[in-house]
Amino acid sequence: MVLAQDITVEVSPDPLSLVLSVLAVIIATMVAVTTYVQGRAIRNIETREHEWQRIDRLSADIEVVRMREVEPRSSAGITRYSTRDWIRLRNTGRAEAQDVTWMMDRGSFKGKDVMLGDRRQLDVLHPGEHFDLLIAMSFGDPPEANFTVTWTDGNGQHTTLRTINL
Repeated sequence: MVLAQDITVEVSPDPLSLVLSVLAVIIATMVAVTTYVQGRAIRNIETREHEWQRIDRLSADIEVVRMREVEPRSSAGITRYSTRDWIRLRNTGRAEAQDVTWMMDRGSFKGKDVMLGDRRQLDVLHPGEHFDLLIAMSFGDPPEANFTVTWTDGNGQHTTLRTINL
């Protein structure tokens, strides 16, 4: 029967091998930490992008723009210009805007309403669609008015207030 014997072997460490081994461990640790940190940053970016896409996909956004078209007309050698003014409501979001209502507040001005027509509500404004509101301007109208649009989408009710130069 053979019993295990303690065998002691003395190896003197080569200083160059020891330095290289320590350096290799340090480099491996740095690579592992850097890879972990970069992976975490990429996951955070992907999570934020996914969240932005989800929010953007579910929301409507109504842009309010004042438009003007000037058209020259010639009669008997005299050129006159006719203008057409309107306010455009455009859904720039990616969801339907429902129950769209609007109102124009001209402050203390008590003259006639500058918006033509009686319609003050849309049932649905689909993404990319627009709706034009004709306005009639006359001398003595105030130079600007507050235009408020309210709508509902998957995220609840929203309101946009815009000052329009008339």
